[in-house]
Amino acid sequence: MTISADTATVARTAVARTAGLLLVAGLALGTLVACGTDEATTEPDDTGAPSPSESQSPTGSPSDGEAAFTEVATFTDTRIKVREAGGATVPLASSADVKAWLAPAKAPASLIHDVQEAVEREPDKNLQGAVLWVGCDAPSDWTVVPVGDSYEVRVSPPKHQTQCLAPMTWLALVAVD
Repeated sequence: MTISADTATVARTAVARTAGLLLVAGLALGTLVACGTDEATTEPDDTGAPSPSESQSPTGSPSDGEAAFTEVATFTDTRIKVREAGGATVPLASSADVKAWLAPAKAPASLIHDVQEAVEREPDKNLQGAVLWVGCDAPSDWTVVPVGDSYEVRVSPPKHQTQCLAPMTWLALVAVD
């Protein structure tokens, strides 16, 4: 049996095309996997809606220079636009305070409403809002530190940082003792 040059060329082209498609599919799958995390986290659903996480337990005993605080709620959302994370906290005593804090970040109305509800549930506490982190992975740890008459959040970055197409912004609502 003799194979002509045309038949061999067609066979090589088909093999190359199949290998190319497999390579593209593998790269696409690798990109999707890179956007995931190894840990269970609260992430926004497909609509980009905020994901609140509430806790009434203290985050730990304060060490020298740290304030005693209780994490009231944390929120994550991909639609918040902030320049930096960590730093000064914002006192939140009313719904108007929440709106003034989140409006410049172009926070969606649903997130503003969720934070306002959390503030209203804790009327007698010294509540502070903070932008914890912006990225694909949750921050590994954070503390609240008094600075003069206000407070500041100090954040430890995640142990590993993955790349993703839509980084999330982590917000915290804390009651400072």
